[in-house]
Amino acid sequence: MGCYVFPPNEKAAHSTKIEQAAKLAEECAEVIQAVANNDPTSHVLEELADVVQVVEGLQRMYGNDRAIEASYRLVYAKCRERGDYNG
Repeated sequence: MGCYVFPPNEKAAHSTKIEQAAKLAEECAEVIQAVANNDPTSHVLEELADVVQVVEGLQRMYGNDRAIEASYRLVYAKCRERGDYNG
């Protein structure tokens, strides 16, 4: 399974983990604003894609593909156990 949708981001590669975490908070705030403003779906989806890109930058700072995939499996199992998924 490929972990990433986006190629490595040069700004993220030259940022600190704290700077990237702050960028994630900024992008999440933009999603909230777009939803609150009842923006067109295409704009909300674009803002969500920005979040994914920043998350991928942080993931690259913290782990390799195997570690990231393992974290996905852990979260999936946790959510499934809580009943977060139908079926």
